[in-house]
Amino acid sequence: MLESFGLEFIGTYNDGKGYTPFLDSLIEQSLSFNYAFANGKKSIEAVPATIASIPTLDGKSIHILTLWR
Repeated sequence: MLESFGLEFIGTYNDGKGYTPFLDSLIEQSLSFNYAFANGKKSIEAVPATIASIPTLDGKSIHILTLWR
């Protein structure tokens, strides 16, 4: 799990401008998705839910993030 890592740091999703050449090479050789689903707006909500499989109970727990602009 990669936590608190902004999309703007990954070159594949930022017109080649990034700090992650190895991750970019993996993305090019892998199946990647245009959308991501998060259990909260902040890591403090999402990490415990991922590890313990207990969703955030705020009533607005699923957030859809578009990776391609």
